[in-house]
Amino acid sequence: TSYIDSTIVSQLIKNGPIKSIPRLLKHIHFNPDHVENNNIKITNLKQPLAQIYTGDKWEYRDKKSTIESMTDKAYGIINKHYHQTEENTYMEQFRNDFESGNKETHKKIKDQTELTILNNQSSIVKSS
Repeated sequence: TSYIDSTIVSQLIKNGPIKSIPRLLKHIHFNPDHVENNNIKITNLKQPLAQIYTGDKWEYRDKKSTIESMTDKAYGIINKHYHQTEENTYMEQFRNDFESGNKETHKKIKDQTELTILNNQSSIVKSS
């Protein structure tokens, strides 16, 4: 993820702080220029499982905890780069909601992240 810089993060935030996490995850996990990160799939909507590519095979993992881990990592990247950008009251409110564990904010992010995975996983070229 070293290719993600403050310019990318600033653009994501300008398009809405809540949507910045799923958009960043799309930029990380479904970027055709960085296929090494194309490593997550949700193959069955009815099961609480996701598949993660470990480098040599696909492994099933708990979908909820996988998405939470992904969103926490994305938030960390955004938060790290945000300190270098201009003041944004919407972003400040989002940071407060995210860090305080606001259930509505976390649910929106989880739902949008899952949709991002579902809508983009067909671009993954690793064999199943």
